[in-house]
Amino acid sequence: MAVAAEIPRTSRSPATTVVVAGVPVTIRLSFLALVAVLGLGVRDVVLTAAWVVVATAAVLVHEAGHAAALRCYGSPARIVLGGLGGATTGAVAARRARLVVSLAGPAAGLVVGVPLLVVEGGLAPGSTADVVVRLAVWATVGWSVVNLVPVLPLDGGRAAAAGLSMLAGRDVTVVVVAGSVVLATAVAVITMANGFVLLALLCVWLAAVNAATFIRPGRRRRRGRRATRSRRR
Repeated sequence: MAVAAEIPRTSRSPATTVVVAGVPVTIRLSFLALVAVLGLGVRDVVLTAAWVVVATAAVLVHEAGHAAALRCYGSPARIVLGGLGGATTGAVAARRARLVVSLAGPAAGLVVGVPLLVVEGGLAPGSTADVVVRLAVWATVGWSVVNLVPVLPLDGGRAAAAGLSMLAGRDVTVVVVAGSVVLATAVAVITMANGFVLLALLCVWLAAVNAATFIRPGRRRRRGRRATRSRRR
C-alpha cells in the first residue's frame, strides 16, 4: 500500500476536529497562525481576517478534492491543517489511483476558483469586495497552478512520479526526485535574482527536501555497517 500524502509534523497545538461526509477534518491553531502570518501584507485588519477565512476555505477545498478521490478508490481519508499547511492521508496502491488522487486537489481548487475570475470582472476595482475576491482567486487558482509544478512533494511532483511510473512499467520516483532538485534549485536562483525572496526560499526548501532523499539511504547503510562491525567485535 502507498501513502497518498503525509500529515505535516507539527507541534501539538490546540486543534478542532469535525467529521464532514465521513472524513475527519482537524484544524490546528498553528495553521491559522501560519495563514495569518502569510497575510501580514494585506492592507488592513478586516482584509487580513478575510484572508484567513478565504485561505482556510481554499485549503479545505483542495484537501477535500484529495479526500473525495481517495474515497472513490475505497480508501478512508483524513484531513489535517497544521503548521506546515494542509495534508490528506489515505492509502492507494495502484499508480493510476495515485495519479488521480494527486491531481484531484488542484482540480478542486480550479473548479471553485475559475468562476471567481468571472465574478472579479464585475466588481469595482480596488473595492473591498474586489480585493477579497482577488485573494480568493489567488488562494484557489494560484495555489492550484503552483501545486501542479512537477516538483516533489507538491501534487504535480506526485502526479509526475505516478504517471512516469505507469509509462515505464516500474517505479521511477527517484528520477522525479532528482528532477525536483534540479528544477527547484533553478527556480530558486531565478526568483532570488528577481527579488522574489519568499518564493526563492520555498524553492530552496523543496530542493533540500528532495536532496535529503538521496542522503538518508547512505546514512542508513553507514549505520548498518557500523552495527555489523560492533556485533563482530
